[in-house]
Amino acid sequence: LAALANALQHGIAIGARTVNGFGRVACKDIALEHYDFTKPDHVKAWLTGKSGASVAIPKQALVADRDLVINMDAYLEDTVLIKSIFEEAWEDKSVALFVPGTSVKGVLRHQCGRILQALGANDELVNMLFGYSNDDDKDSRKGRVMVDEIYFNKQFNQEEQPRIRVDRFTGGAMNGALFQDHPVRNTKGDAVTFPLRMTVKNCNDAEAGFVMLLVKDLMTGQVTLGANRTIGYGRVQGESVTVQYHGESYTIDGNGKVTAGEAAHLENLVIALQQCIKETVNG
Repeated sequence: LAALANALQHGIAIGARTVNGFGRVACKDIALEHYDFTKPDHVKAWLTGKSGASVAIPKQALVADRDLVINMDAYLEDTVLIKSIFEEAWEDKSVALFVPGTSVKGVLRHQCGRILQALGANDELVNMLFGYSNDDDKDSRKGRVMVDEIYFNKQFNQEEQPRIRVDRFTGGAMNGALFQDHPVRNTKGDAVTFPLRMTVKNCNDAEAGFVMLLVKDLMTGQVTLGANRTIGYGRVQGESVTVQYHGESYTIDGNGKVTAGEAAHLENLVIALQQCIKETVNG
């Protein structure tokens, strides 16, 4: 019951498409009480509606031994543009801004594919983690990577960005094709911050090493979110990240230094990935 209360306290997912961040719910106020009916005082308390003995609920979220949990504090280096939202100026600044979990997962999957390409491996590991669906032979597999939707803080500034449309035939500007974007931009060095959470269910060491390379790219600004990423929008930078795996917890700061936990353990995960890719190539 303590483990169940802990899960409810930190949030569970119900309904469909939970791997994409849908259906996230949590209890704001939850408590456990215990009555031991072999003790007269507890029986009396139960009958009179009084409180029983309080049961402690773990404050930290409990993580299964085979699960890998990534909690990152990240920010946008400069701007982000989300299509259909920021194409026009948004007057109401009180509304929380967010990126859907489907978009977050798509960005992470694409970056994982680039990592495997750099390592000279095929995309089989990406399919095993993120799932796949083949309409030709009706073969499909549910992904084991779960992400949360990204919610930005409410302090943001929208700026008007003049743009021109390019003629794909001539490579020059199209006549009369001036338009405006309205991206969210940092002001006076105050970063637009957000939490980035990812969970890999039933993860092995090679897959954990693969995710650590993804975390490295996130922390070093190699991943972008939103639209118009090719012109510099949406670059993500990590401030710090906490990794939980096999009952151990590791903390990495923005400079890439492991401040909590053994750095050698994380390095061994990447070595396990390299060995797995080598065996696959040889096979």
